[in-house]
Amino acid sequence: MIPVAPQGKPATMDKTVFRFFDKFTSADEATRVRGACELISFLASEPEKKEKERAYALKRLIRGVGSNTNASRAGYFTALVGYLEQVKDTEFCPGIMEIFGLVKSELSDSDKDGDDDDKQAQLKVELRIGKISVCGAIIGTGLVDGASDLELQTVLKTLKKGMHKAATPLAIMYLSELVKRIDTKKFTSVLWPVVEPKLNVAKEEQTMDTIYFLLAATSAHKKSVNKQFFQNNFGSPRMFHESNYPYLANLLWDIKSTVTINHPLYDYLLEQLVEQDKVASFWTHGVEPILKDEGSEHKFKDIVALRVLITILNRLKTFQSLPELLSPGLLEMVLRKTKNFAQLSEDVRELYQEAFEALIQCYPKISDEECKLQVFEKLVSAPSSVLIEKYASNKIIQNLLATLSGESVQKAAQILKNLILSDNEAVLNQERIHATQALQKLLYNRHVLAENNWRLGHIK
Repeated sequence: MIPVAPQGKPATMDKTVFRFFDKFTSADEATRVRGACELISFLASEPEKKEKERAYALKRLIRGVGSNTNASRAGYFTALVGYLEQVKDTEFCPGIMEIFGLVKSELSDSDKDGDDDDKQAQLKVELRIGKISVCGAIIGTGLVDGASDLELQTVLKTLKKGMHKAATPLAIMYLSELVKRIDTKKFTSVLWPVVEPKLNVAKEEQTMDTIYFLLAATSAHKKSVNKQFFQNNFGSPRMFHESNYPYLANLLWDIKSTVTINHPLYDYLLEQLVEQDKVASFWTHGVEPILKDEGSEHKFKDIVALRVLITILNRLKTFQSLPELLSPGLLEMVLRKTKNFAQLSEDVRELYQEAFEALIQCYPKISDEECKLQVFEKLVSAPSSVLIEKYASNKIIQNLLATLSGESVQKAAQILKNLILSDNEAVLNQERIHATQALQKLLYNRHVLAENNWRLGHIK
């Protein structure tokens, strides 16, 4: 709690505190951040003499997170979080209930005389967002870590009350962060009873936000969300179940804007799949049907596929699943797009190159030579093509060959030879020529230079 000033002549508030707040409403992020830093620095200087300034600033910050513009809300929220971070381990840190006392006075949603219905509705949305943001600041700065049950319930009830239309995703996002910060006992006895009624709906009514929360909950508090909940709402005993993968994949692909790809569900879901060694099954039963569906209405099919692939590749620790990730649907899509690489936008070309680079970074980490050969064969064979690195100006095949051992080099050479001599009319002459050039390079690989008879057999 903030200390009470000693009795006597009341101290005069330093009016310097007033000058920082105008910067919080700037459309320029750097200006908003600078204003927040300046306010925090001012309050941190001789804090024992700034009780009135702290009280005034906290009141203004809480009022400000309910502002009517995104820029202003962001500015005040940045300053509120920064201030609470700065004082949280000091005697000057406000208590959670003290903060909610200010929420009640500064973010009151009582109707204002003279305002029409539309203005009243908009005001209520802004105030909801403000209250949710205060909860987010309490959670994000860790003030909630030592909260009593009453304080925790106050945070939860405020978030639950804020779950209305546009404000719901923000509330659930903060709940998802809270889940990771409290112990299982508090989750089971305090948090889950508050939010469970909102989440106990069929999967068709779930959203990215609710799925993110459920994943966070089941990851941090194993078995706290029971099988019956998932069976009733998802038709499977757990979130990561083969029968549920098509639903989860469609959730990731069914977006109206590429901005949605920044939703934390993408990283968190894929990270959990990798950790639980279920990424191959998810890809086979969830992702591949989407990629192979030529009539799919998913507007950003390839962009989401690349982002999902990159995220997975960057998190893999073992690589047995890599050949399954290079599925026919993915390879056909990549080949089709890279054939017309120059026609893609610069951003999309960069995304493809990022995916190729993520794959290349996996090669030195693969210890299983058979896995490398499976990847190689998938890359050079239909529905992919040995020409893929030529189309996209990368070296995803050459870099893989450079990591092979002697015996694997010979097996890779045989794969290329089979491609060159194939009687399949679908194999292009250009592919045979490119494969021949690759084979010639392999014959002079340092691992097989001493294998004269083998090399002569291929030269003939």
